Amino acid sequence: MSGSGYVTARVAEVFVVYETIDDRGQRGRLVGAYAREGEATKAADGRGYYGGPGDIERRKALVTGAGEVWLLDARDPVTALDWTVVR
Repeated sequence: MSGSGYVTARVAEVFVVYETIDDRGQRGRLVGAYAREGEATKAADGRGYYGGPGDIERRKALVTGAGEVWLLDARDPVTALDWTVVR
């Protein structure tokens, strides 16, 4: 945070990975958000129903200078631990 009380942030495109929990592709928990599609594909490996791939969705996010990632249509942030940093 700068001395003015403002937080620096930018809008970025991210790849969000979710587990799938049934044969119809219903989503389970959030695995993480990634800067690159290849990283998301790796993270989705084995996260689907019966060991298949999880779901990957391209979304817009607000990335703060502190490393927090806020999906623009979600009320809670994706924690830094779940995020492969966009720099």
